[in-house]
Amino acid sequence: MNKTEKMLKGYGFDDVTIIPYAENSIKSRGEIGINFNELIYVSPMDSIINDANIDFFRNRGIIVPQVRNMWKNDKLANSGYVTFSLSEAKNLIDHKESDEFEYMSNQLKNNKKVNLLIDIANGHLTELWSVCSQIKSYYKDYLYLIIGNIANPNTYKHICDMEIADAVRVGIGGGSRCHTSSKTAIHYPIISLLSTIKDIKDKYNYKVDIIADGGIKNSSDIIKCFCAGADKVMMGSVFAKTLESAGKKFFTDEDKYILPVMDAKIDGIDIDMVERYRSGQTIYSEYRGMSTKDVQIKEGKAAPTYEEGFIENIKVEYMLDELLIEINNSLRSAFSYCNARTLSEFYTTSIFIQNFNNNHNSL
Repeated sequence: MNKTEKMLKGYGFDDVTIIPYAENSIKSRGEIGINFNELIYVSPMDSIINDANIDFFRNRGIIVPQVRNMWKNDKLANSGYVTFSLSEAKNLIDHKESDEFEYMSNQLKNNKKVNLLIDIANGHLTELWSVCSQIKSYYKDYLYLIIGNIANPNTYKHICDMEIADAVRVGIGGGSRCHTSSKTAIHYPIISLLSTIKDIKDKYNYKVDIIADGGIKNSSDIIKCFCAGADKVMMGSVFAKTLESAGKKFFTDEDKYILPVMDAKIDGIDIDMVERYRSGQTIYSEYRGMSTKDVQIKEGKAAPTYEEGFIENIKVEYMLDELLIEINNSLRSAFSYCNARTLSEFYTTSIFIQNFNNNHNSL
């Protein structure tokens, strides 16, 4: 078989739309009782989440994993989702007296069950699988383990067959602050990737959750992820555009200079910044990928020479509560169009159609 015969056709967000269900008994989106906040992860990025605002985000009912290294802060000793790097995860099994092991032990004592995200870019590593196998074997029923990211459907099957994770982040190279695709050509268009993995999940009756991650720009993209088979979604840029994000804030004065404004705080944000936002003042927030050289230095790498992420100031578009209201209303409306009251019903009743106006985006 030559390469031409092996080439796959892939669809991303811009290549498809969803048609309504033919027979609809749902009169309004108010009949959809799903709390979509519970299906949404905030990407563990330090320009979105920090020690000061993590509780503010979590109190909205969305899933907010810690950023790498936040577990070392005593204030977060008993908090929700823990995020480890692969090297930190290895310390759980290699060094029983490690800080990571002590931290996890305290989590188990206080929470009974630990939600652990191992945050690396390449979920295809056999080294990662070996570490996860040992962690799952040790903690057994007390751990909900998320790994990834992956961009090969067969990897999902391997992970499920080995029983080494409870959820997998699906998507590589799609993030708005990620250079992986442009630098390495590694990418699988997200709609086709999710759909293929969902077929595998259903065929073998796997229970490992599918978390769509990367490139989700708005509520429409979230809806397409669910149509394609995602159980949950993880988003970065969507939350980076909130006024409450952890990114350094800037505004443009009358002379067009960019000036610093105070950062987010635990019970909201600086009152002056809120007033500027509500009066229509343009505010920008710094947003950076977690593989940038700045982040590598922050995490202790001496002299990084390569990065697959970048930093850019983006315009603040909404406050967090405004965003979540918009997302929930949009998703309820989409579910009502497709005559679905549950996520499983929506997957069954929602149908993709190729968007020929964007056919040039297909691979």
